[in-house]
Amino acid sequence: MLISSSAHAAQAVAAGEEPRFYDDRGCLAKDAASLPSGARLFVQLDGEAGWIETDKAFFAFSATARTPMSYGVTAFRTEAAASSADRGGRAIRWADVVREIRGS
Repeated sequence: MLISSSAHAAQAVAAGEEPRFYDDRGCLAKDAASLPSGARLFVQLDGEAGWIETDKAFFAFSATARTPMSYGVTAFRTEAAASSADRGGRAIRWADVVREIRGS
């Protein structure tokens, strides 16, 4: 996938495979079930503050963030930052993002 901006990017890295890049964190969440077992997942922190593994980040669904594919998923190092950004005031973990994006 072509990444026009790294601001909302994500990637999956699996042994023996080329890394997969995504222009929107929501696209990684949608694709999560089809990734190889043991793949390491990374997202760009909001504000282009660097990369973080999904299991170490806190996430929010922002009402104001404009992401490339309009998922609105934002990522933060702290629970407080995520809950401040979330449209419902909550901070969620990666498994919750995947469930919400996939609708299961």
